[in-house]
Amino acid sequence: MAGINNRHPGALLIYFLSAAAATLLTVHPLLLAASLCGALISSAALEGISRLLRGLRLWLPLILLIAAANPLFARAGDTALLYINGRAITLEALAYGLASGVMLASVMLWCALMSKAVGGDGIRYIFGRRLPYTALTLTMTLAFVPRIVALAKKTREAQRAVGAVREGNLRTRVRGTLSVFSAVLGRALEDGVTTARSMRARGYGKTPRLRAEKRRWTAADIALAALSPLLAAVCIWQAGASGFAYYPRITGTPLPPAIWAAALLLFLLPALAELTEVIKWRLYLSKI
Repeated sequence: MAGINNRHPGALLIYFLSAAAATLLTVHPLLLAASLCGALISSAALEGISRLLRGLRLWLPLILLIAAANPLFARAGDTALLYINGRAITLEALAYGLASGVMLASVMLWCALMSKAVGGDGIRYIFGRRLPYTALTLTMTLAFVPRIVALAKKTREAQRAVGAVREGNLRTRVRGTLSVFSAVLGRALEDGVTTARSMRARGYGKTPRLRAEKRRWTAADIALAALSPLLAAVCIWQAGASGFAYYPRITGTPLPPAIWAAALLLFLLPALAELTEVIKWRLYLSKI
């Protein structure tokens, strides 16, 4: 992740928030698909193909679940595909559910990439002087979530090894999940109390805060921070101007090629940065 890590944390924060906002504030399926593809490609470039394939086991079922659940609750739409107990399952409701699933998965992916790229040090650097307690809370949250996930996995494996968690019917699986949740919750509360006591013992908050380093904005950082919101605003504005709607029928106008170029540039910037670093490295190696 050298290409992204070379950028200022403030510029990275602006970029990832712009990408997430461009995804969250549009319903156009082509822009949502571009956002999801860009997030997946960026994830592969930043974290590797194996990590991406493991993540797909979460994102794809989530998208399909939302797409299948929306027609069961939404009655709008003129194009009936089939009837279940006298209730119409419409094409429009299915398409809207699929778009909602893609939107949610894309936003979650962009937030995960932001957490990886900016990190706790970047959050502390950005907000540490103006909002020290907010920076501390965000940093601890970013570090807390992966620890809890890893702890839950280890707890389930340990309880399965001693026979406390068994695979069976739904009731058995729910009981095992609740047992793991109870153990993880108790451990998390205990770790929180230990962390608070440790910080109090070390005198946290009693002396002025110092910055370990000072990061300067470069021309590339300024360009990234200025270009990202502009591209996101263009995508959001054009998606609204296209008049795309799902109900009562799917209607809308195609997007101009310039908007496609803006969307691809916005959503593929991390992958392009990594590709640039790889090309530079190979050129350096070829000169040795």
